[in-house]
Amino acid sequence: MAEQDINLGKAVMCGYLKISGLTDEFPVLTTYFEAEIVGKHHAFVTDKWDADEHTDRDHWSKFPAFSRHASNMKAAHMSIDPSTSDFIFMRWKEHFLVPDHRIVSIPGASFAGFYYCVYERAVSAPLCAPASPRASRRQGS
Repeated sequence: MAEQDINLGKAVMCGYLKISGLTDEFPVLTTYFEAEIVGKHHAFVTDKWDADEHTDRDHWSKFPAFSRHASNMKAAHMSIDPSTSDFIFMRWKEHFLVPDHRIVSIPGASFAGFYYCVYERAVSAPLCAPASPRASRRQGS
């Protein structure tokens, strides 16, 4: 992941994801993504991209740090301050292939889903779980 811009005031971020081994045609893909940072402006409940509360709870629960927020998951505004929190919760949504933004679909790959992510300051790295909301209940992803 290569962060390009982060605006903590608006709780958004954008950047590039580099993915290896997903398709034979594109052995290494780089995609542009935009992220929502959970806190004052974005809740844990996604309310878009075909995700529902059940899907959100299943995916956020994969991160142990979420347990302290689980009971307040439905709150429209969280008291999480991303500038000081040990854990920063985000949703990353891929939009297109880089460098050719006109490519919005690739056989064997999809931009339909998004990623639930948590950034842990202590290790300076995000941990993400891909979400395919339509498939998450069937496949348990």
